[in-house]
Amino acid sequence: MAISDNELKPYYDQVYKPDDVSLIEIDFDSTQQIDPYRCIEILANTEQGLKADYLNYMISEHGTVHPKKEDRLTYMEVANFCYYIVWSFKNQKTEWFDKLFHRIEEILNNCDKETKDLLTVGFFEDLQGRCMDHDIDHYHGFDRWLRRKSKIQWDAVNNFWDGK
Repeated sequence: MAISDNELKPYYDQVYKPDDVSLIEIDFDSTQQIDPYRCIEILANTEQGLKADYLNYMISEHGTVHPKKEDRLTYMEVANFCYYIVWSFKNQKTEWFDKLFHRIEEILNNCDKETKDLLTVGFFEDLQGRCMDHDIDHYHGFDRWLRRKSKIQWDAVNNFWDGK
């Protein structure tokens, strides 16, 4: 059963707007594995609307955009990205998805197990759940953006829930 698209609207104040934020240039240093915190920083800096929403979420949850690492819940942070992504998909504002999924592939190519699990369970699984909630094909709706490793992880989540 689909959930109303009103659920995609943030419950938190919109302190930051897309025009208020600047994206940080991302350099993929292949000599250092990407940890969950760097992963979130990379993803948040993909698109201004996504970054603004992320900063608003952080203020709502922590009272600051720079909480202590020990206070952060990385799975909740990447899961929160999914609302904005599904909203963008539903509103046909997907021009930035290629960049997002390219970054996800780069992360998967150079991350530790903790970060791979964060992307697979925290991000892909939540994104698929949001897709099901909003009548988006959670099997193939994102195929055109998924790269080789991200498609493997995407399918692994579907296969797990399908009992395969």
